[in-house]
Amino acid sequence: MNESLPKMFLWHKAGSESSLNLTSTLNVKELQRINNPDRIFLWGLGSSVSDTRLQHFLDEVEEDPQVVISQIISKPRPQDVQFINEELKTIRVWNSATEILTGENFPFPEGSQVVSTAFSKKGEPVTRSYHYALVCKSDTPINTPLSERPVNELLLDPAKIKNFDSEKPTNGSMTLFAVAQGKPNKKPISDKLHRVHLKLRLVEPYLVKLGSPQLLKQVRISNQTGQYPV
Repeated sequence: MNESLPKMFLWHKAGSESSLNLTSTLNVKELQRINNPDRIFLWGLGSSVSDTRLQHFLDEVEEDPQVVISQIISKPRPQDVQFINEELKTIRVWNSATEILTGENFPFPEGSQVVSTAFSKKGEPVTRSYHYALVCKSDTPINTPLSERPVNELLLDPAKIKNFDSEKPTNGSMTLFAVAQGKPNKKPISDKLHRVHLKLRLVEPYLVKLGSPQLLKQVRISNQTGQYPV
């Protein structure tokens, strides 16, 4: 099966967060996906794009909007990996959502839950009252081994990708990009290639702002639902 990148897409570089590495995150999101009759689930983000930029992207995209997920190359923060492979964790769970484009309340898709790290880069408790999430859909499992996924052969070269609305090269330090394929730059931005782990469809309302955070300590995630008990 030949895989290719869409002409325009969101690029998200995922890593270790909320005490889960990327492989564990995919296992959790797969449980949430199969517990939704429409196979819709939320993918949490620490940063957002403006509603204007999101609308511009949706207006310009020529096919179903997609998010391309690769693994972040830089080393994870100590607080993000502190509890990896341990059963008990301290995390923040988000209990409400509003649509970025309309400001209307958005009910969580059945089976979905979004959590985030409870500590800042300095190891201090996070007090921010909002978070973000993409509204994703996949009709096929998302946690198959990387070597068995058709997208495994896809590599993202930052030197060949530009911001879709500014035509400027992407900034490698950003976590989320709205980008379009472009001609190779004369001077590469980076000599590091990003292997694609997933391509997911984005469905309405595409991006939501999360609120009502709740701190959970010493909790164990369910291996049936992919959710923490609240």
